[in-house]
Amino acid sequence: MKPIKYFLISIFFISIYNSITYADEEICLNSEEYQLIKEYREITCAFTDKNTDYKIQKRCFEMTKKLFKLTENKTFLTILARQYVHGIGVAKDFNKGLKLYEEVASSDFKDAVEAQDFLGVYYGAADNPVKDELKEEYWLKKAAFNGSDFSQYHYAGLLKNQGKAKEALYWLKKAAYNGNLEAKCTLAILVRTGGQAEINRTEAYKLLHEAAEQDFAPAFQELSFYYKEDDNKERSNYWHHKFINSDVFKKIASGMDPLLAINQVYFEQKKKKYIEAQKEIEETKKNK
Repeated sequence: MKPIKYFLISIFFISIYNSITYADEEICLNSEEYQLIKEYREITCAFTDKNTDYKIQKRCFEMTKKLFKLTENKTFLTILARQYVHGIGVAKDFNKGLKLYEEVASSDFKDAVEAQDFLGVYYGAADNPVKDELKEEYWLKKAAFNGSDFSQYHYAGLLKNQGKAKEALYWLKKAAYNGNLEAKCTLAILVRTGGQAEINRTEAYKLLHEAAEQDFAPAFQELSFYYKEDDNKERSNYWHHKFINSDVFKKIASGMDPLLAINQVYFEQKKKKYIEAQKEIEETKKNK
């Protein structure tokens, strides 16, 4: 599997880190455990990757392992799986990581859907030497029914490739209205290009603006196309300039793959929100 695939897969697990933000409120921790999770937050272990200093990677791996042992919270098991898959703070062991993902995905853990997302994309990757279309469909479908807008979007793509256009559109719309930014843009593009979308141009505009409010750069570009077609040169230029001044465009202009650029910016935005959340929690505790 190419590095970009690994990166893209890891990006979609940022939502599991939201539970870390409130982990000490969800489970009873003694003072030692509380200090451990406090350190975990302070060095933003949720966002360690191969570019992080190795000592920090290793410390984060050790803390994740200990926190899972202390709490049995599968959030930490999922992160351990990611660390093994990518070799973050530990010798890379993809098979071990995959087994951990499958353990979480098959459990009744409330956030098991994140592991299901991973497995669906992993087994469907075109350059995966153990590509398995049955497993791909099984995990994407399971995650889609469990409410993952990410898997709903990818399940829609799978169904489309199978020639099941009506079912594909159902899941594409479900993903869009559940907040998936790619799905919102895809539906809008279908409307603009005359494809089957079952929504009108007004609704397409609404979806694009929703995605744009989340700083999703492809929505900026698509809005510039929409307004140009509707002879609104001023608004078209506004969104065009917003796109070419976005971090995504700058990364693409420097030679980065567009999909990788989109996901790197998304990752950076999530990291910033994570750090802000930690500060807000600490401020709230100080003011009590």
